[in-house]
Amino acid sequence: MGVKPGGVSSRLGPGADRPSSRAPRPDVYSAAIADLTDRWGRGEPAPAESYLEGARLWPPDRAVELVYREYRLAMTAGLSPSKSAYLARFPEHRGALERLLGLDAACPDSLLGRFDEADDDPLPVAGDAIGPYVLERELGEGGFARVFLARQADLADRPVVVKVTTRPTREPWLLARARHPNIVEVLTHAEVDDGALQLIAMPFLGGAALSAVLARRRSRPAGARPSRFLDDLDATAAPEHRASGAPGPSRAILRAMSDAEAFAWIAARLAEALDHARRRGVAHGDVKPSNVLIAADGTPMLLDFNLAQDWTGADAVDAGGTLAYMAPERLLALAGDGAPAPDDERAHRADVYALGMVLLESLTGWSPADGADPGRAAGRAAFVSAARVMAEARRRPAWVIRRAEVHAGRSLPAGLRAILRYALGPDPAARYSRGLELAEDLDRWRSDRPLAFAPEPSRLHAAGRWARRRRRPLATAAAGLLAAGLVAWLATDGRSAQARLERSARHKYARILDSPESRALHAQRPGDDPRRRRHSTTAADAFAALRDYDVVGDPAWRDRDDFARLPRDDRDDLELWLLEQALRYGRALARREDSPGDWRRARDVLDRACGGAWPAPMLHLRGRLAERIGDDAPAPAPRAAHPAVDAYIRGVAAEVDDEEAEEDAGVGARRAAGFYAEMLAIRPGSFWGRYRAAVVAFSLSRWGDAADGLRACLARRPGNPVLYGVYGTCLMKMGREAEALEQCDRGIDLAPDHAELVQVRAFVRAGGPELDALRGDILRYERLRDALPDRFLRDPDAGDVAAIGRDLPLGPRRDGAPPDEAVGPEELDARAVLASRILDVDTPVDDRTPIRPDVDPDPRRLELAAREVEKLLALDPSNFRARIDRMCLSVCRRRPAEAGRDLDVVLADPRLPEYARSAPGRLDALHFAACLFAREAEFVQALRLARKLVELSLEVHEPHAHALYTLAAVEGYGAGYNSKWVPLAARHLEQAVRNNPKYEAWFRNDPLFKRSRPRVQAAVDAIRAALAPPRA
Repeated sequence: MGVKPGGVSSRLGPGADRPSSRAPRPDVYSAAIADLTDRWGRGEPAPAESYLEGARLWPPDRAVELVYREYRLAMTAGLSPSKSAYLARFPEHRGALERLLGLDAACPDSLLGRFDEADDDPLPVAGDAIGPYVLERELGEGGFARVFLARQADLADRPVVVKVTTRPTREPWLLARARHPNIVEVLTHAEVDDGALQLIAMPFLGGAALSAVLARRRSRPAGARPSRFLDDLDATAAPEHRASGAPGPSRAILRAMSDAEAFAWIAARLAEALDHARRRGVAHGDVKPSNVLIAADGTPMLLDFNLAQDWTGADAVDAGGTLAYMAPERLLALAGDGAPAPDDERAHRADVYALGMVLLESLTGWSPADGADPGRAAGRAAFVSAARVMAEARRRPAWVIRRAEVHAGRSLPAGLRAILRYALGPDPAARYSRGLELAEDLDRWRSDRPLAFAPEPSRLHAAGRWARRRRRPLATAAAGLLAAGLVAWLATDGRSAQARLERSARHKYARILDSPESRALHAQRPGDDPRRRRHSTTAADAFAALRDYDVVGDPAWRDRDDFARLPRDDRDDLELWLLEQALRYGRALARREDSPGDWRRARDVLDRACGGAWPAPMLHLRGRLAERIGDDAPAPAPRAAHPAVDAYIRGVAAEVDDEEAEEDAGVGARRAAGFYAEMLAIRPGSFWGRYRAAVVAFSLSRWGDAADGLRACLARRPGNPVLYGVYGTCLMKMGREAEALEQCDRGIDLAPDHAELVQVRAFVRAGGPELDALRGDILRYERLRDALPDRFLRDPDAGDVAAIGRDLPLGPRRDGAPPDEAVGPEELDARAVLASRILDVDTPVDDRTPIRPDVDPDPRRLELAAREVEKLLALDPSNFRARIDRMCLSVCRRRPAEAGRDLDVVLADPRLPEYARSAPGRLDALHFAACLFAREAEFVQALRLARKLVELSLEVHEPHAHALYTLAAVEGYGAGYNSKWVPLAARHLEQAVRNNPKYEAWFRNDPLFKRSRPRVQAAVDAIRAALAPPRA
């Protein structure tokens, strides 16, 4: 089955020719194919030629389709038709038929069998392949769609969920517009079979639909011990992706809650997702338990936005949705009782009502769908009647809630009952108007705070009734006792609620800052090249951080409990970080050309983030944005920010200047260092001030300053594993490997499965003698990273080492394809540096010695380095530097044939001149390789490479003294065995020394001249004497 993203395709393969004006009408083709099929079915087979009279009038693709239909009919009849016979019968279509019959031989029987049968069911079945998607098993089916668990063959067989529908749908576009952490996103969309089917691919998140979890809870025998929510989720989860007991923030939150709190938390997150979709102009239209996924990691997700459209724009019975969860106004519209025409706001309120019904069902187990929805197949009259009856019942939300409580055999908590009564109000104007309001009340109920929108239940009602029955005996004594008890209760409850709020605020900040997977430190770690950072990634990360604290939508975000309840030092640090994110977000959006909408969003975020106190860089950025927008929005009345805040933001702005600079990127870092020093003089205990100062010091190779800053950061955040890894890297740069290992171990103890920390420890160990421990760290990193083929995920034996590289391509990819998208350039660079560090080859620090060693590295180090280079080439076969490194390693390992093959590839690579031109220092590796070839008696290869280096230096117009010296050294080595090379070596050496005198000292110390030095020196002296001017 063919598939093209955003386009159309055909099961029958090629055929793009357009029919001519004289061609038969399309119905003639279909009639001919149908008649052919019918005649074969009656036992009266007819040849395709009988239909192709006047073949010039038939487009080639339709003619091929007719011939192929006859071929399949013959196969079905058991005649075993010959492919060659068909090619001989229709020579004018030989090419297309040959390709099509070849595809027929490769197609699975399930697909071919469906082609042979009457096509009553156009939807695919398990076992089919659609483009790269192989459908493994069916997950669900509706009237016009099927959903499958599939594997994506062109991306390492990753599991995905594929939905195939026969109806056109806006779902992919709506989901793309309403992206949210609690809405399942679309990976790709395509049309299949010339638009007959629509395909949507979504990530496979495991877990189970909420409806499946609730069904399991309902099936529990009466009197059985109740199970926890996560136990029910794991029992019903998809077997391909189980996460029982797995760590994760959502599961940790759910594990710590009662079931009522867990369902309230799930409903709050879904309400936030609905509100986010509403702000993007999307209403769901069919919120129900089967359209809620609880992922394997515990995250609740909204599914199936296929009905996310204005359901009143069509006939009421065709509006879509599920009766049992509809709001009363939707039910009345379906019944045709003259309900007012709803707008987008009412559509969102209807979604929030449906979510309230889902919450009630989750809390009690009572399903509003039991016997209530006759289904549309029962006929319009029955359907309309059911809608009218249900709308009447929904006019009394207290009765609906009580019915559910009776079914559950228990009462709901008073706070939840109040929230549900407000959410299920019959009048849209008298219930929650936004999903965020429902989410806020649910979160307040969980944290024992007063409700913000629903009316509060009376906590003192029962106590007052009891006191009234005993008014006389209690009138005197109870007044004082009740007052004292009430005061004590309120004080205790207040302290308890305040303590919970403070713990929640600290936990949220710690999760953002200390989680090894958090983006808070990831994009800002020392050693990262900021110019590699994509502006879109910067904007997305910054926006996510701002959204976490509602800086995007609430100008009073500093008054929120998750900010205001933090300790003073953490609150000051968090404010700095959020202002930094606002600046980065604004700078990223300001770079977008001709995008007034983005500029306005950036300006609004700056206004909300700064409030009334503006750091100078943010005020300047706002002015630039306002000038580019050109509207009449009033400018803020700025008040100068606190000096420490202003200095910090100036430092960040200087760093961003470096990120946007094309050349001389260190200028901004040096300016930033001064601003951070100014800031720390005012707030010496600031975490972010210390960290940013350490980042800048690291980028400027000021290792001591960086180490001091990171040590201060760890004093503030001793539970942050990433900081230990960064500190270990800094200590390694200072040559303090033992201390670096200790810091790496501490980080790994905190996050044992964080691959980057294991890689940092491997870097540290690469310079030391513990090669077995180094090998273990490298192997553990690869298993955690899971980016390489399986052959690299085991400890190699001698046979594996000898076979390294045999199945890798010898030449670079010519199509310019990038390496695996999961592996970024930073990781490729890190792997290359690790290979070099394993070899422990130090470059001389003076000009007296050539840049090459005269000692053999440890064979075990050679083996480890070679394996790292092979990994590089497995991830990126076009990596030019890695191929050169492999060539050098092959020479060192006495493998001349492999080195020669790599040399052929390197010298023939068209990128070689550009490689030399972009950074001449890169050619040091080739100079090194030429001398290695000579030292290992591969004289011919050494001479080829040395001469190529001279040609390259001339071609790219770079000083060629080094290339001349390398050629002289190779010829000097040859002169030790054949005197014919002496004059050539002397001539090239004299030219190199004439351009740079340092090569005179190189010549005296170079082991390649060991056997020929006196003779070459004499020849050089003779050349100089001949060139000297005659004496007067």
